[in-house]
Amino acid sequence: EMAGGKLTRRVKIVSHDEIGKLALAFNTMATRLQESYDNLEKRVQDKAKTLTEVLEKLEFKNIDLEKSQLATINLLEDLEVEKEAVEQRVQDRTADLEREKNKLLQVTSNMKGGGILFDSTKKIVFINQVATETLKVDSVKFSAKKTLDAFLSYFANGNIKDHLKRCTDGESFSVSEIEGGGRLYEIFFHFLQSDKNDNNETLGYFVLFSISLTPNCLSAQKVNSSQ
Repeated sequence: EMAGGKLTRRVKIVSHDEIGKLALAFNTMATRLQESYDNLEKRVQDKAKTLTEVLEKLEFKNIDLEKSQLATINLLEDLEVEKEAVEQRVQDRTADLEREKNKLLQVTSNMKGGGILFDSTKKIVFINQVATETLKVDSVKFSAKKTLDAFLSYFANGNIKDHLKRCTDGESFSVSEIEGGGRLYEIFFHFLQSDKNDNNETLGYFVLFSISLTPNCLSAQKVNSSQ
């Protein structure tokens, strides 16, 4: 029976002779075997419990990983949608700007004076045909820096930088009799500001210069001044 696994069975000891000693040794062996099996069973159960806990943690991690992957996919999809929306807004805004530019060209094409438009960052963003011809700048290969340099150079004796500083500080005013290219000009500096929702947002700055005296008149004026 013990050989079959029934380690709880014990031999009944009825004597203290060699057979009795053998029976005692047999019972001792059975007790130790039972203890060994019990310890082994406990270790197996502990290992099984630990393994179960590890598997549960892995399962939770897999669930979290799947959730993270799903969240990432959703985020990428949202970003793609937002990207398309931004691209569409850019296209719409570009189209609006192009339409506004065409309107501005139509309005300024018949102006007798030269018009220069600065944006809120003080960068030249538009110049009409009269201004390009007067300042001799390329209207096709437009360069904001070259246009500004040409404007400052053309009116080099007119303290243009100071006048522009006043305008960018928020003033709108006109200055007469500024010499440029052998002529006298009247220049109007206009500070563009939005009063929408009373936010007073700076839109930009507009400069309009027109001839006030021809070269002959200018020469006559100089002669009169000298006399």
